[in-house]
Amino acid sequence: MLLALKLVLVPAFLAALTAAARVWGPSVAGWLAGLPVVAGPIMLLLAVERGPAFAAVVSVVVQGLTRRMLAGQRRAQAVARELAQPQTK
Repeated sequence: MLLALKLVLVPAFLAALTAAARVWGPSVAGWLAGLPVVAGPIMLLLAVERGPAFAAVVSVVVQGLTRRMLAGQRRAQAVARELAQPQTK
């Protein structure tokens, strides 16, 4: 049963992300990949397969990486805004 779920869910999510990347671009697909709608079922399969302790550790790591990604994007936006300002002398 678990193998059947993996064989159906993972390719379906990847196909949906590929379609999103083609329509809206890779950054939107990246955001969608990080949403709980996509990551949740994958975490559920990990918890069932490897145990709740493993899934808890992985979810904490994913949350930390997501926060770092967001912080990096905010910094990149701030730098882009600074560069976009006209230089006055």
